[in-house]
This record gives sequence, C-alpha cells and structure tokens, in this order.
Amino acid sequence: MPTDFIPLLRQLNQYLEQRGRVQMQPLGLSTSEGLTLCYLLRHKGGDLCAAQLHERLGVSKAALSATLKSLCRKGYLEMEVFPDDDRKKRIIPTSKALELHRRIDERMLEHSAKLCRGIPPQDLEVTGHVLDTMLCNLKQTTTGRKTR
Repeated sequence: MPTDFIPLLRQLNQYLEQRGRVQMQPLGLSTSEGLTLCYLLRHKGGDLCAAQLHERLGVSKAALSATLKSLCRKGYLEMEVFPDDDRKKRIIPTSKALELHRRIDERMLEHSAKLCRGIPPQDLEVTGHVLDTMLCNLKQTTTGRKTR
C-alpha cells in the first residue's frame, strides 16, 4: 500500500491555497471567501444555512463563520432568519456578489484548467471518484459512521 499520498495531498493543498490567493486577490477576496461565494452563487435559490454550507464545503464551523461575517461586512452577503426556525439564518448573496459571479467563475475555471492540464478526462473521472472515496473514508474514521 503506497504511503506517499499524504505528503502529495498536503503539497497539492498548499499549492492550491497559494494559487487561490493569487486568483482572488484582485477581487479583494480571500481564497475561502472566493470558494464560499462561488458555491453560493452556483447554488442560488436554495435556502442554505451555515450548517448546510459547513457540510457541503467541508470547512470548520469557526472558519465558515469568520468567512461569512467577512463577506457580510464587505457587502457580498446578507443573513435572514428562517421564518420557521429563528435559530437558523438563510444566506443570501447580494447584488454586489451577483455582479462578481462571472469573474469568480472565470478565475475558478482557470484555476481548475491549470490544475488538470494534460490529464485525460477518464483519468479525471477516476481521480474524482478516488478522492471522494478517500474523503468518505476519513470522515468515517473521524465520525465513526458511514457517509455517502
């Protein structure tokens, strides 16, 4: 069983973070803010709250909370209480965020294209499946229950 995956994945993560900063800096966003906004803008219309976003993005609740607060301060998001549950807040992109949508998408697509350059589509499909399985394995190990 190869054990070189962890250092490789760690290096990949570090390069993704560095490149993400370069991609988002001209927009005045951090990597986390860009990824969060990108997800919200691609899934607009859904009544998303922080707990759902935490699960879907795979970031800690504390990090997500800080990111959401920053995006609210910058005028990209608004929070609205759910009518049926005042403990949850609906996350709503503002018109300012909607104006930025195309530019964020372009940067994310450019980032992905550079990452996947030279890899055949069938290999990317297998890689996506393998990474998803690894993530599920780690979640299962951490939580003690099966995910999927």
